[in-house]
Amino acid sequence: MGGGNIQYLKVSGDKIIEVSSATLPQEVSCISLNPLDYPEGGGETREDLPPPPNSKPKPAVIAVVGLWNDNTVRILSLESPDLKERLSLNLGGDTQARSVMTATMEGKNMLLIGLGDGQLITHELMVPNNENEPASTENRKKVSLGTQPIGLSTFTSSNKSKCVFASSDRPTVVYSSSKKISFSNVNFSCEVNYVCPFNCELFPDCLALATENSLTIGTIDDIQKLHIQTFKLGEGPLKIAHHPETRTFAVCVEGKDAMASEGKDIEAGYSVAFLDDSTFDEFHRYKLEPFEVTLSLSVVKLKNQEFVNVDGEDDMDDENDGIGTYVAVGTAVAHPDEDEATEGRILIFKILKNENSTVVSLVTEKPTRGGVYSLCNIHDKLAAGINSRITLFQFRNIHGVSELSQEATHHGHILACYMKSEGDLAVVGDLMRSISIMKFNKDAKEGKIIEVARDYNANWMTDVAMLDDQLYLGAEMSSNLFTLKRNSMSNIPEEKTRLQVWGEYHLGQMVNKLERGRLGGAGEGGDGGKDVLYGTVDGAIGCIHQVRQSEERSDEL
Repeated sequence: MGGGNIQYLKVSGDKIIEVSSATLPQEVSCISLNPLDYPEGGGETREDLPPPPNSKPKPAVIAVVGLWNDNTVRILSLESPDLKERLSLNLGGDTQARSVMTATMEGKNMLLIGLGDGQLITHELMVPNNENEPASTENRKKVSLGTQPIGLSTFTSSNKSKCVFASSDRPTVVYSSSKKISFSNVNFSCEVNYVCPFNCELFPDCLALATENSLTIGTIDDIQKLHIQTFKLGEGPLKIAHHPETRTFAVCVEGKDAMASEGKDIEAGYSVAFLDDSTFDEFHRYKLEPFEVTLSLSVVKLKNQEFVNVDGEDDMDDENDGIGTYVAVGTAVAHPDEDEATEGRILIFKILKNENSTVVSLVTEKPTRGGVYSLCNIHDKLAAGINSRITLFQFRNIHGVSELSQEATHHGHILACYMKSEGDLAVVGDLMRSISIMKFNKDAKEGKIIEVARDYNANWMTDVAMLDDQLYLGAEMSSNLFTLKRNSMSNIPEEKTRLQVWGEYHLGQMVNKLERGRLGGAGEGGDGGKDVLYGTVDGAIGCIHQVRQSEERSDEL
């Protein structure tokens, strides 16, 4: 009511009676009476004590009220004659609460606060049974769901779990999975103003969604989740790659001494483990030399231009023109008295799978003068970033002896830490000198590797990706993502060789991996091949999707 007045009303028979009332210091912006399923005693749930037979804990009877001008949310006791305040929660900032909601999800009492700028704040809520004890909150999290004010309403999903619908310009379902609050976008083509449960004989277990011009009755499909299954290695995984033809994972691991948690001893040192991608059973392991560490791992397609087996017969496959899929590993020998690695190796493994077993063999190894920080495919050949230079290798197998033969080298980097390729171009991420674009001339006798463009800003890179032959994505150590554009059609030589900053984004978490791919159905119906997945050091996984300006807006978003 006006003036900050609130009244607690109750239905008694055929009458509505006033139970209690109070006057708050500011106007009320939102209110919620959604009941909690069980009370919290002193901030702790007594799961160690069995409940009495055929008894159910008395729920905490509270009201949650948001105020306009002081940006607070108040929790009031409905059992008190004057609606005693149990907690005053300061939201901070300059945006008021436009909707509040309490809900019990997977045994946890949650307080959700929808703000006027499209952000949602979640808390775990503890309300002691003793009315004289104040309520408390913990594990505050804030997430941006949209740009318009958020409205909150509860509903029950198909698996009978409690969910919250956040209506805004980007409707979202809030749910709990494995004791963690998660969010799932709703495919709705316009802004949703209000939502409430709707259930009748013709439309059971539905929702009614009100927009500016329509009323929609529908159901929420099963919430899409990233299904996670954990297999304990007992060691520290550093790199991973997938060999699709044999359904094998190659994993570079660092062994630890006396893994007490696993109940077994694991020899210290670095090695490459090969696992079945469905059962995760390890069937082969290659142990590196002392002081040797793994720096790069990639599944590559290499072509044997000269291949003669030990019997003198041509052993190339005519169908794939002698191209085979191999696992390439780059290493460095880290001597304690060296600041920078002066030697390393490139290891090429071949995997063969038959009906009974999968066999891994070391085809060849190539000593290098420096650490092999990056590996990628170029023209069915192997390009490697070795310390400050890019080197191109041709894979040969003559009379049963395999080898990597060096074809070309390009200098000009501090450390060529990351490299991704597409066609005859490769994007190289340097330790300190941002991004450069290298072109590999297949038929040139000299100058096979040339630098065609560079970003002259100083960025400490953590990974790179190619979106297309003109647009490149980079991640750097200050938790930023940025895109660079190459103007190869310009008539001005300086513009052709300078990468232009096309976009910048502060992610807030340091990205340590960028890889082409998609999560679930993300990007379906669009150019999914241009999607890039990223992983962060804080354990987050995300997807970057290109949206073309020429694409027309679809009714199904």
